[in-house]
Amino acid sequence: MRALARRSQVRRKVSGLITEADHEKWTAELRDQGVIGAIGAGLNQSAMLARFLRETAADVVMPAGRYTLLDQSALEDVLPAAGEA
Repeated sequence: MRALARRSQVRRKVSGLITEADHEKWTAELRDQGVIGAIGAGLNQSAMLARFLRETAADVVMPAGRYTLLDQSALEDVLPAAGEA
């Protein structure tokens, strides 16, 4: 029951009008408290993932379809950004 109440609280905060900086601070606090396990994103645009890595306290990203045998564009921007983090 308590976990369900926390999930509801998380949804209300995320869906409300808060700034990006507040959201990042808030999600990092939740991660540090153990409420959420990690902060991450999965996108098919590697440039956006690289920006996400540089501008947030991300723990994990998933470049969908941008690191395959045929398309290795994530090597150009996502992997260097991950190395900087």
